[in-house]
Amino acid sequence: MVVFAFFIRPQLFAPLPKKQVPRLELEKDALLKLPILADFCDKEQVHWLNAMLSRIFGELTEMDGFLNFENFLNLRRGLLGYVIKEITLIDFWIGNKMPIIEDIGIISKITRNSNMVFTFRVEYSGNMTVKGCLSSLFGMKIGFSYSIKRISSRCIVQLPNDKPSLGFITFLRPFDYEIDSRFLILNREFHFLNFLVTKLLLPYFINRALGYPNFSPFKFVSQFIENELPEKTGNMHGLYQVNSPLVPNNVDKPFSEHVYKTVTSVMNNCSVCHRRITSKHAFKCKNCGVIVHERCYSLRCPSNKLNEQELSPEMHCNRK
Repeated sequence: MVVFAFFIRPQLFAPLPKKQVPRLELEKDALLKLPILADFCDKEQVHWLNAMLSRIFGELTEMDGFLNFENFLNLRRGLLGYVIKEITLIDFWIGNKMPIIEDIGIISKITRNSNMVFTFRVEYSGNMTVKGCLSSLFGMKIGFSYSIKRISSRCIVQLPNDKPSLGFITFLRPFDYEIDSRFLILNREFHFLNFLVTKLLLPYFINRALGYPNFSPFKFVSQFIENELPEKTGNMHGLYQVNSPLVPNNVDKPFSEHVYKTVTSVMNNCSVCHRRITSKHAFKCKNCGVIVHERCYSLRCPSNKLNEQELSPEMHCNRK
């Protein structure tokens, strides 16, 4: 079950109750061991991992077992939490084919100062479907149906080392899916809002949660993905905007070509993960103005210390 838990973005949800933390730590510990063991196995296809997936695949088809996962869906009281009251799962179908995992590789091993990051290829064509309902505090309800038709992509998974979390997952290439929604306000349906939610809002949030943006913290740290990055032209799948005017063109330069210095009181989005910078410190290239999170910077250089002497403007971030 933990394999498919990655399809839900954990940043939006409340902290887990204390009684659930030990089990989550157990699942996380198992995940940490998988790429380490796979590192000694055949990189073309990890047969033993696929055999394990096939054994648990039947258990995942039981809807009751999946609905227990609703405990993860309580929204935190952030900005989104004030609008959306709850998420209710109505139906779930795991599909008729299990995913195939291939070519596992370790990018970064978990240490005191860095997270575990590993990558693998996944092939899936089982038409997994989730149906649910979003209800707000203002009487609005959004019924949705989300189906994953086919995935053929490399995934990159990051497991934090400092908190009980299932981590983050990124798909380097878009996958085929279908979305259907029904927007109700006080039990009245609004077709324009249906179109707005189905064509714009839900694809946007799915892309932010799982999709690979124009730039990624994993782009410059691994030999596994150099030949699998999306093309830099066109608009992929209607979701993957490239050549965005909000993104500096030189953001795609190799990490070592930027000259970083520490900056404070930043009110920008990170040029790596595209999320708002809320910490006190960030890193800015003095040549081109690219700004990155402290977390995204340390993913490339986990040994760096946050002080002006270590991160002087003259030093290039090219240490491994």
